[in-house]
Amino acid sequence: MSKVRLAMIQTASRLLDKEYNLDRAEKLIRSAAEQGAQIMCLPELFGCGYYLPVLGKHLEELCEERDGETVTRLKGLSSELGVAICAGVMLRAKNGGVLNGAVLTDKNGQTYFYSKQHMFGDEGKYFTREGGYVTAETGFGKVGVIICFDNNFSEPAAKCAKMGAKLVLCPCAWREQDMALFKEMTTSHAKESGVYLCSVNMFGKFEELKLFGGSITADPSGNVIAECSEGEEVAICDIQLQCCN
Repeated sequence: MSKVRLAMIQTASRLLDKEYNLDRAEKLIRSAAEQGAQIMCLPELFGCGYYLPVLGKHLEELCEERDGETVTRLKGLSSELGVAICAGVMLRAKNGGVLNGAVLTDKNGQTYFYSKQHMFGDEGKYFTREGGYVTAETGFGKVGVIICFDNNFSEPAAKCAKMGAKLVLCPCAWREQDMALFKEMTTSHAKESGVYLCSVNMFGKFEELKLFGGSITADPSGNVIAECSEGEEVAICDIQLQCCN
């Protein structure tokens, strides 16, 4: 086992303002790297913000190919800084639909993709799903990826653990009224699956929807070892992972 430095990069994303959101994310990623972070996680759909009534009208312009602007930029930062990055990205599905997806880069900039498996609320009106659960060797340890409402169920983190992940990253856009559940699901599923579980939530107010931030990382015993408050924030903690490279 070796010590790995993990960064929760909690963005305060602006709705539909990809240029601003990507620029802010890059500054936070570089700041985390300067503090020694090796694995980083950003929120769900961080590049466009999260508010379905508006996003649903702009799916075609927001949806990216797997070599699109957001993935290319994160991949470049990963290669340049020698870090692994996970972030929520709206992706084009292989069947032509739209995925509420995530990209995971290893420290050399190789990319792996995941599609949210459990849809929340009206998400099924806008997004499809493909594939299954994803784990990857990042160069710092084997990592699994799930997204937001996936973590309302015990199966996703447990599946990643069975696939060898010791850390599960969960980009999120959790609303304020579910704040207590957010913490409960993260700590309980970390303990049940015997993994570190890192849930990184967006902060923002989109009309009546309030995303509260409050990102947390729980250890395999279910203890919270790092936590954010409100607003844009980078929180760093050290975890123990088995490195395969």
